[in-house]
Amino acid sequence: MVLTSQVLRTLNPYEEAIHRLDPEAWWIMRIRPYRTLADVIDGVVITFTDITTLKRAEAERERLLAQVQAARANAEQIVATMIEPILILDTDLRVISANPAYYQRFATTAAKTERCSLYELADGVWNYPELRASLNMLLRHETPSIDLELTATFAALGARTLRLQARLIEHPSSDTRWILLAIADISNLKRTALMLQQAHELTPLDLADRL
Repeated sequence: MVLTSQVLRTLNPYEEAIHRLDPEAWWIMRIRPYRTLADVIDGVVITFTDITTLKRAEAERERLLAQVQAARANAEQIVATMIEPILILDTDLRVISANPAYYQRFATTAAKTERCSLYELADGVWNYPELRASLNMLLRHETPSIDLELTATFAALGARTLRLQARLIEHPSSDTRWILLAIADISNLKRTALMLQQAHELTPLDLADRL
C-alpha cells in the first residue's frame, strides 16, 4: 500500500477519517511504524477507531448551531426595522446587537456597544439596582417580562426618563437564550403629564394671577 510505504519511508504516523455511507459509519484509521524490542522498524501497525457516535454528535451540534444562527439573523432583521431603540443581550447581559434606532438615539456606535456588558454602556448609566434585580428575575424565570421606568443622565442627552421593557427569548431546539430589551424615551410625555397635572391643580385664583 502507498500509505504504509510512506509511513515506513518517513517514519511519520498517518491518520485519516474514513466514512461509509450505508449504513453510515465513521472510523479513524491510524498507521504507525512498528518498532521491535531490538529498536528495529519491522513493518507498520494499522488501527481503526469507531467515531460514528462522535461524528453524529458533531453533525447534530452543527445543525443546532445553524438553526440558532438563522434564528438570530431573523431576529436581528426584525429588530432592525423597529423605530424604538432595542438591545439584544445574551444571558451574561452582554450586548449581542442593537438596532439603528439605539445607535441614533443614544449617539453611539456598534464598536462601543456590541460584546460589552449592559452595565458598561455609556459609562455605566444602565447600572441601576432595580434593573439588575429585574433582569436576574427574568433569567431565573421568576417573571415573564420586565416593564419599568428609570431616570438616567446621559452625557449627550442629559437626564432622560426611560421605559424599559424586556422579555426572554428561548430557542425551541437548543439551550440558547436571549433577552430582548426595548427602550422608550418618555421624557416629553412625563413632562407634559406633569404640566397637565399642575394645571389641573391650579385654582381659578391661581389662573387669574398668571394671566
